[in-house]
Amino acid sequence: MIRRSRLLLLLGLLTVAGLGVSGSLGLWTGSGGGVPEQGGAKADDPQAPETSEAADRPAQVEGLPVPRFVTLRAPEANMRTGPDTKFPIKWVYQRPGLPLEVIAEHHHWRRVRDIQGNDGWMHKRMLSGRRAVMLTGPSVLYDSPSGNARPVARLDPMVVLMVLKCPPASAWCQVAADDFRGWAERSRMWGVYADEVIE
Repeated sequence: MIRRSRLLLLLGLLTVAGLGVSGSLGLWTGSGGGVPEQGGAKADDPQAPETSEAADRPAQVEGLPVPRFVTLRAPEANMRTGPDTKFPIKWVYQRPGLPLEVIAEHHHWRRVRDIQGNDGWMHKRMLSGRRAVMLTGPSVLYDSPSGNARPVARLDPMVVLMVLKCPPASAWCQVAADDFRGWAERSRMWGVYADEVIE
């Protein structure tokens, strides 16, 4: 029997009260044009500020692939217009575990993009190598990687799930949330690449 396992709880974690951001997923606050650094400054305040030159230059600072997916580590993180705390804040993200895509690096800063295509710079301390995905459409989790397997749960779009593994040459990934786990199709996820192997 298919169940909506704590779906409302999962969706509730994706919302932030009082955002007033038209058309958003409720993942962040702010204005698209950037706002002056104020109370949210500590959400990315590194010990040593970076210089602002070459703000848009892609680089592989840590030897990790670019692009790559990461997750938000901090309970609150600023997305800025450039790789330094001197740059204006575009958005303030308030959802730990949210998947983001690193598309460029500059010293200790990472240019990241969210599921809606918003991009900007975050300090690397705000990010984690743990993997998660966001569902892009209604999805069914199965107890094995097959559409003919036993259904475990039915989930709505925009639910965030932790990635357990994505086998090679497989169209499926094993994911988990709360007290259940199952297999979902990669084509219904944002946060893993089509040919990526996660073990």
